[in-house]
Amino acid sequence: MCSRTGDFSGGLRAEHRVGRGGCLLVDARPVGDVMSTPVESVGLDAPVREAAEQMQRMRIGDVFVVDEAGELRGIVTDRDLTVGVIAEGRSLDTSVEQIMSPVAATVPSTATVSRCSRADATA
Repeated sequence: MCSRTGDFSGGLRAEHRVGRGGCLLVDARPVGDVMSTPVESVGLDAPVREAAEQMQRMRIGDVFVVDEAGELRGIVTDRDLTVGVIAEGRSLDTSVEQIMSPVAATVPSTATVSRCSRADATA
């Protein structure tokens, strides 16, 4: 049983989960309140150099990859650049499509942070 249940400051809430023993700290803030905006993106055919330069300029660790229609197709992270380009000796002219990570899940901006951290976050 939780020693303290109820609401904490900043949208956090402690809940007792029956059958799991113990306490779970739930972040009830909407993801829209904690995400960075505007979202930065590059096109599928953009060279990884462009993605890296944009990440450096904006001081961020990832950019979304969109197709010609503006639909989300993937994400390029600083890890994708390190492992998929530098460690593999690829050219900086390699397209982001070749090294991007696929989109695992999307959620509406009204979903809670706790919902987004669960494996079943797909909306």
